[in-house]
Amino acid sequence: MTDVRPAGTISQTSDRHGGPLRSSLLACVALATGLPLVSLSAAVAQRPEPGFGGLAWGDPPTAEMVLVDGRTDGEATYSKGPEPARFAGVHADAIRWVFWKNRLMMVGVHGTSGFSTLLASLAETWGPGFQADAHQQRYTWMSRGPAGRTIAGLDVENATGFYLAVFSEDLTDGMELEQTLSRR
Repeated sequence: MTDVRPAGTISQTSDRHGGPLRSSLLACVALATGLPLVSLSAAVAQRPEPGFGGLAWGDPPTAEMVLVDGRTDGEATYSKGPEPARFAGVHADAIRWVFWKNRLMMVGVHGTSGFSTLLASLAETWGPGFQADAHQQRYTWMSRGPAGRTIAGLDVENATGFYLAVFSEDLTDGMELEQTLSRR
């Protein structure tokens, strides 16, 4: 499986869930660049929470999480509890928690069905979402709060499946900056 990775990083692992989660993140990052162009009134009703599943951005992994890929002193991907899981009332085949130096920065959710149900649930909770291209089923939500900016992106896959990436813009930017400076 190709794990969700912040802009420009990717690692290959094999597990029973298969399929790239990275495409959602790249789409989110691309759409996030265009979000400042959207009027604030359109973004006010859209409120993804800072964090995911009881963890806030910057929290360490919990005891029940299992390291799937990476290193705890750098970028690490975890799974949590027995899978499969549910998210917003939809079956999720895989949920991956991505940490940078033991700080939660992103979560990727993959499912083979339920896109329409998930989109309706997220639209009810977070608002309609920003759709850059009416011909593509790709939606982005954004919120800003004390924990920084949270961005969520939902993409359709194979007509009914989905990829959802929820991430902290501040923490992913910080990780990318640190990685860039360490290469010099």
